[in-house]
Amino acid sequence: MEETKKYELTDKAMTIFAGEVVLHRIRALKDFKAADGRTVRAGDIGGWVESENNLSQSGKAWVANEAGVCDDAKVFDNATVKGNALVHGNARVFRNAEVSGSAKVFGKAKVSGKAQVSGHALVWGCATVRGKARVYDNAMVNDHALVCGNARIYGHATVTSGAEISGSAQVCGDAYMCGTAKIHESLVENGLHTGAKKTFCLPGSVYGHQRTFKADRDVR
Repeated sequence: MEETKKYELTDKAMTIFAGEVVLHRIRALKDFKAADGRTVRAGDIGGWVESENNLSQSGKAWVANEAGVCDDAKVFDNATVKGNALVHGNARVFRNAEVSGSAKVFGKAKVSGKAQVSGHALVWGCATVRGKARVYDNAMVNDHALVCGNARIYGHATVTSGAEISGSAQVCGDAYMCGTAKIHESLVENGLHTGAKKTFCLPGSVYGHQRTFKADRDVR
């Protein structure tokens, strides 16, 4: 038996990307409770999608407020995209993840688990944010970077290349993490860590403008 549709596309439309993409406002067709706690009632107006391929008709996934999903991006399982957030390209937002505020997730980026991307944060490339990680403020996560566990990336911090931030690590301020740097259970504030083979895996703090290079030589 075919599952009843959760939402429909309305006639209300708008364009983005200089008129190249047309988004349609969605409307709920049945009652359900979204993963962020909101109760969606039949008839409620949601956010914007380019087509039904962008938002799953099953599960509790929902696009709310003025948020948009387009291109080949997909929101499914119990994920929520809300506020003024935009998910596009081939990005995936799934499980119980949430993208909100004015955040953007695009490229082939994946946000999953109970991860949250908010504020004006950008997640793109082949980056992955998962677990209970949070990326917010004006932080950026891109390329093949991984942010997981209970990690927090915020301020104007950037995590890029193959850098991995995990555990309860925090990367903030103007910190820049790249190469194969791995940060676990540490605070990195206003630091630059490039191409590091060195792995930070003990509780501790790294401040100022410390630089860690492939030769494991610190320059202050």
